[in-house]
Amino acid sequence: STPLHLAAARGHTGTCELLIRSGAEVMAKHQVQSTPLHEAAYRGHTGTCELLIRSGADVMARDRRQSTPLHEAAAEGHTGTCELLIRFGADVTA
Repeated sequence: STPLHLAAARGHTGTCELLIRSGAEVMAKHQVQSTPLHEAAYRGHTGTCELLIRSGADVMARDRRQSTPLHEAAAEGHTGTCELLIRFGADVTA
């Protein structure tokens, strides 16, 4: 995992912003091919998700299981995060 993955997973939006401004790769993937957006969406960190998306994260990125961030948020019941992802173009039929 990258530092951005870890900060996103914990919902540390300010730290994510600092890392991105310092050159962290928003679309970096770790061993299971998930992005920082997958990590934040899975845990329902809506504000962090919005920062990542506005910084260039792909709402349709797929991990090794072919899951998108919307799959992750929906599986955990994070309605607000799902709404955000859909608003930014996540495909509800994917």
